[in-house]
Amino acid sequence: MKTIYPIMGIMTVALILVIAEAYLIFTVVVPLPEILPGREGIIVTSAVKVVISGVLVLLWIFVLWQLTMLYMRSKVYVKVKPT
Repeated sequence: MKTIYPIMGIMTVALILVIAEAYLIFTVVVPLPEILPGREGIIVTSAVKVVISGVLVLLWIFVLWQLTMLYMRSKVYVKVKPT
């Protein structure tokens, strides 16, 4: 039963990060004003929004990957530990 708690922690962090990133995207990224007037402004603003959202997603993946590696290292260390 002890092995399930770290996995539950990783899942909880993942859920909290998804909610936080959705909040950031809908409150900060979506209402960004147009950077330039005209059609070019719409394209540039859309590109900036895509880049910011992509960075947030990559950050989410990186944090989850680091948590998973931390969990795996602790499990591997326990298995390899000399007796």
